Amino acid sequence: MVLWIVSIMLMISSSLLYSVKMETAMTYYGRNSAQIRAYSDAALRYSIQQLLLDPSLRSINILGKPFKWEFEQSQATISIVAENGLIDLNQAPRKLLQQLLIHVGEDEDKANMLLDLIEDFKDDDNLARLNGAEDQAYVNAGFAAGAKDAPFERLEELQQVMAISLGVYQKLEKYLTVNAQSKGVNPMLAPEHILMLLANNDTGLVYDYMEQRENAEGRYVQANFGEGFTSYTQQDRYRIHIQISINGQASYYLDEYSILLVKDKIPPFISYYRKKVPIQQEPKTVEKDPANN
Repeated sequence: MVLWIVSIMLMISSSLLYSVKMETAMTYYGRNSAQIRAYSDAALRYSIQQLLLDPSLRSINILGKPFKWEFEQSQATISIVAENGLIDLNQAPRKLLQQLLIHVGEDEDKANMLLDLIEDFKDDDNLARLNGAEDQAYVNAGFAAGAKDAPFERLEELQQVMAISLGVYQKLEKYLTVNAQSKGVNPMLAPEHILMLLANNDTGLVYDYMEQRENAEGRYVQANFGEGFTSYTQQDRYRIHIQISINGQASYYLDEYSILLVKDKIPPFISYYRKKVPIQQEPKTVEKDPANN
């Protein structure tokens, strides 16, 4: 009888101990998440401050190269890309989008099929292209909604297009924007992977151009590749990626912002969106409830 009572008491004690440990872990996670968000906000404001400076005075570039910034207990890894250095999904010519799809590994037939589907998704008519799809085809395929019949407002909407798998979307994401408002790419603002696309992977052309661009002191340098796909357009629209490390422990996601500078306003920017982008799988510590032993 005594042994039975002792066993029951041990099980109750173990369950209470487990509950306390779980509550402590949840409190730590909540506090850590709040810290990461606060430091990410600070890094965003530092990035805005940098963008408001004359380019010659900036510590950070806008060509996607990561930059380290330390603040209190944190270190932020920041990368900024000007939206006009990317390909506008709404306005880019079909040939440029076709070149992009082939560049990321799709064959020509699949590239043309995907382009028909993309164009049908965003145009405002009900006429399906040869390999495209309008509302009824989406219904027949079991989709919850049909074609949007309007331009893309968020890049993530591309995943709603029939046959755009997560894998295809992830390959395209770093090349595309919906905020450039230009048919072409400004090579002065384009990161290296965009230049490689425009130059058909000719590293010699790309590195020569990047050297000329770096030494131009702000003067426009025309690229001798990407004919028909380049533009002079430059607006104060930027995509900012921020990853926070606290005391050497990096977060398992980065914050992505899309912003427009508005220099005569307070605050001097408009944020189009903010989202978390997973970088790696966060490890999960699963403890066994002692009460279930």
